[in-house]
Amino acid sequence: MAAEKAKKEGYQVEVVVVADDNSLVDTDTIAGARGLCGALFVEKIAGAMSEQGASLEEIHAMCIEVAKNLGTAGVSISPCVPPGKEPSFILPPNTMEFGIGIHGEPGVSSMC
Repeated sequence: MAAEKAKKEGYQVEVVVVADDNSLVDTDTIAGARGLCGALFVEKIAGAMSEQGASLEEIHAMCIEVAKNLGTAGVSISPCVPPGKEPSFILPPNTMEFGIGIHGEPGVSSMC
């Protein structure tokens, strides 16, 4: 939505989708793969290239390539507890949750 708004205001804009979560397969969710912390690396690369004078086309191409080859997985030893809310899931003692989302979504498996 922000990219569409910026384009309407006359800015040159490109979009890069970072779907770096390796713990999910496309059939696990309606939306498909989700982004985790990999977006940080794509953003840092885009910023550094911009500071060095690269064109938007060069930055976009590099970020697409990086995002395509990026993979991460969320792991937690405790659930997310937003301020004033209950834990987003229950995790027994001595258990680790694999595949947790950045907003506290439960993972795809638990392990001891």
